[in-house]
Amino acid sequence: MGAKLFRGEVRCFAPAGRSCPALYAVVLRDQPDIVKVGRTVRWPSRRRTYADWNLRAGDGIEREVVFEINEEWCDLEEMEASVLRQMPFPLRHGLEWFRGDIETAAQVIASVLEANECFYTERWLENGRQAV
Repeated sequence: MGAKLFRGEVRCFAPAGRSCPALYAVVLRDQPDIVKVGRTVRWPSRRRTYADWNLRAGDGIEREVVFEINEEWCDLEEMEASVLRQMPFPLRHGLEWFRGDIETAAQVIASVLEANECFYTERWLENGRQAV
């Protein structure tokens, strides 16, 4: 799967040391049938939260997909809300944990970004490594 760039070669606008706004989907090793969908402007620190899930030694994340938004002006909160409304799975816990699969969650995120005409970079990782 690897990285995918929607609508051309556009790089993140964020200054060095900061990450782009992002929408993401994560599946944890301890809960392989549950996908967490969310938003962040600090993906590296947010990822560490999931990697250390249940004080797991090593990486607690089984699979992840991050959509880095390469637009300076986007309503990240509204895009996340749209993704959550369109998620076809039953809620498992809270408002962002669904009983479902990461591929479908990624399709929903991509469709929301494309409907909002946002440039993005899609990155898949499995077991902490870039997916092929």
